[in-house]
Amino acid sequence: MVRFTLLALGENWVSIYDLKCGRTVRIYFERKRGEMRCAFCSSSECPHAGYAWGVLDRYRKRKPSTLILFIPDTLHDGGESIQP
Repeated sequence: MVRFTLLALGENWVSIYDLKCGRTVRIYFERKRGEMRCAFCSSSECPHAGYAWGVLDRYRKRKPSTLILFIPDTLHDGGESIQP
């Protein structure tokens, strides 16, 4: 079962929806420490931070200043990306 849905991706943050918690969670990339920091858990070792690392690896090839928004598809487990 899918737990996380990617909502948006910025230069140094990832916004996801956690289906288990039923809320939106923002994770920040701290460059000095080289870690992802979850604003919800106040941790760098939670499932949200782990998911954010996977997102970073997948979208790392894009320009860092690009904001990517995702619109979850309610009929499928995917999403549609929109670049403004």
